Amino acid sequence: MEIKPNQTQKHFSIFIYTAVSLFFAALLFPCCKNTENKAGLTGKEILAVTYNAQTFFDSVTAGTEFKEFRGSRWTDELYRKRLKRLAETLASVKTADKNRGKSSRNFFTSLYEIFSYGNVSKKDFPDIIVLQEIENVEVIKDLCAFFPVQDIYSHIVFIPAGQGSAFSTAVLSVFPVEAAKAHDFSNSSRLKHKTPLRPLTEVVLNMGDSQLVLFAVHWKSKGGSKLPDGNRETRKEQENTLFCRIQRLENEKPGTPFIVCGDFNQQPAEFSLMNEYDSAWDFLPEQSGTYCFRGEWEKIDNFFVSEHFREDLSSGENYFYIADNPGLLKSDGSPSGFRIHTGQGYSDHLPLAFRFVLP
Repeated sequence: MEIKPNQTQKHFSIFIYTAVSLFFAALLFPCCKNTENKAGLTGKEILAVTYNAQTFFDSVTAGTEFKEFRGSRWTDELYRKRLKRLAETLASVKTADKNRGKSSRNFFTSLYEIFSYGNVSKKDFPDIIVLQEIENVEVIKDLCAFFPVQDIYSHIVFIPAGQGSAFSTAVLSVFPVEAAKAHDFSNSSRLKHKTPLRPLTEVVLNMGDSQLVLFAVHWKSKGGSKLPDGNRETRKEQENTLFCRIQRLENEKPGTPFIVCGDFNQQPAEFSLMNEYDSAWDFLPEQSGTYCFRGEWEKIDNFFVSEHFREDLSSGENYFYIADNPGLLKSDGSPSGFRIHTGQGYSDHLPLAFRFVLP
C-alpha cells in the first residue's frame, strides 16, 4: 500500500511551548479537513486509549534509532506493514469493548478482518489516542494515511524526542486542541543521577462548551538501569512533577476534569502521590495486565482520572477495559510483541481504554 497523505497532512504549523526548564517544540497539525468545534458533548460517550506501540521507528535512518533498526534488516516494506498493523490495532479497540465478557469466538480472529469487511467508519475508532515510543511526527503522518477511513483525527500533538531519547509521545484527538505544553524534569535539582527523560505532555482539549485536560506520560523504565533502585528515584520525580501540575490545575480551574494516561513503568502499589486519584486498576480484574514480564502480568500502563468521573465509575457508566483482541496475543495469551527478525507481531503492550461520559 502506497502512503499518500491527503493535502491537509502536507501542511502543519509548529508552535513553541515553554517547558519547566527549557524549550520543547510541540508539533500540532491537522490530519483531516473537519476542524469545527464539537458542541453539546455532555452526555456523549467518549473513548480514550493509551498504547505503547513498542519502538516504532520509520524507515529513514537518523542515527538515533535502536541499532537493530539501522541495518538492512529494517526495510520500508516492514515499516509499512507495521503502520497497517498499528492502524488495525487502534480500530480493534472498540471491537474489544463490544465483545467484553463474551467468548473469544465473538472477536475478530484476525485484525485484518476489521479492514476487509469494508464497513469501518469514524465511529469505530477512539476519540482520543495516546501513543508511546513513536520516533517522530512523520510516523504519525504516515499512520493517518493508513487508516481505512480518512479525515478521522482533526488535531495531533507531538513533542519531539529530546537529546538522548530515541522516541516520544503522540496525542491524536477528534477534539480541537486549545493549548499544549511540555514539562521537562531532566535537570531537576532533586535528581542525583542525570539522565535523558521524556517530557510530560499537557494538552487542553476543547469539548464544545467545556474543557478536558489530558496529561500524557511515559516514565523512565526499570530495565537497563545500572542503579540499584531501577530508576525509582527518577520516576518519583516524574510523579512529583505530574502531581504538582494537577494541583495547580485544580487550584486555578477547579471545575475542569482531567485524565492522565500512558506508560508509567511501575505497578499501582509503587505510586506515592497519584494513588490519591481513581485509576484503571482500581476497577479492573486483579489478575489482568497490559504487559507480561517473565510470565507475570504487570499493570504499568494506566489511567488516572479526576473526581468528576468518580460517581459514574462506581455505577459502571464510565469504565476501563483492556483491548485484548486475540489478534494481538500469542498462543500463551501474552502480547504478541514485534520481532524485527521475523517482521511479525504488534507490540509487547496491550491497549488500555477508558470509555466515559463527559461530566
